[in-house]
Amino acid sequence: MKYKRTGLILFILIFLFAIFNTTTMNTIAIQLTKNRTIKASVLTIDEKPFELGNQTKLSKEGYDIVQGSCTDGTYGYFVMFHKKNNQCRIAKVSMKDLKIVTISDILPIGHGNDITYNSQLNYLVAVHYQKEQMRLSIISPISLRVLAVKDIEIPENLPGATKNQLAAITALCGISYESSRNQYVTYVSNSHDFLVLDTNLEPVCYISRSKENHYNYQGIDCTKDYILMAQSPLSSEQKYNILSIYDWKGQYVSKITIKNEYEIESIFHINHQYYASIYYSYYKTYTENKKVTVTDKNGNKKKKTMKTENRKLIRKNYIYKLK
Repeated sequence: MKYKRTGLILFILIFLFAIFNTTTMNTIAIQLTKNRTIKASVLTIDEKPFELGNQTKLSKEGYDIVQGSCTDGTYGYFVMFHKKNNQCRIAKVSMKDLKIVTISDILPIGHGNDITYNSQLNYLVAVHYQKEQMRLSIISPISLRVLAVKDIEIPENLPGATKNQLAAITALCGISYESSRNQYVTYVSNSHDFLVLDTNLEPVCYISRSKENHYNYQGIDCTKDYILMAQSPLSSEQKYNILSIYDWKGQYVSKITIKNEYEIESIFHINHQYYASIYYSYYKTYTENKKVTVTDKNGNKKKKTMKTENRKLIRKNYIYKLK
């Protein structure tokens, strides 16, 4: 009797877990398949917004624009770009408490436009976009060093692509890895169509998109069923960022509007929770006293302290929870 009761309890627990898991997965599917507007709430530390540039101290060195981001489920990896020297560094951040774990040395990964985590091989893959426009870098998530580079070569024939489409593939932008498919999805910079790569980063197929939302294209993310493209406003008429959702056949599914007026750069998810790295800049006006040389009406030169008005460009980078 004791064993039967234990077996019954175990069966009920498994049954309830199955229902909960299915419900959760269905909820995720519904969230991505319906046109809707969602909120973005900034992650905080000590009740203050967590700003990547200041927290990592990378802004002082000029690495003050966040680009690609991804997660291994425990840590977030954020590419910080230096606009003047066109180089990047990666900050590894605990998603639990936002503690800085590691900051990489300077990495030759171009613009670092997007980055993803391969959970089966345990490494990061970054897409360069600038300079070596077809190059991907394989990076250790522990040392944050580049282990190898891969220049993507487009074959003469590829399922889903015409010869003209193949010839137009000259640069890759976003990248995301999907573990159940064991594949990467990237997008082509001019057409913004999808190029799927296998685990060895070899082209598998080309996916033409059925519809386009005319916004700026940023990073991408994916699930087993859907590909998510983060897009920022292209004109003043477009107030908010959006996510354009497609299936793996390129069929347009939905548009999710994110109520945030700053520039979305990249997205990633942990289970069913989505996050975005968002950048914005503004000019701060300030006055300072400066000694200048002036000439009086008699032609005499002398030093004089005058107040001058100046402008300084401020760049901020935040991590937002989407809900």
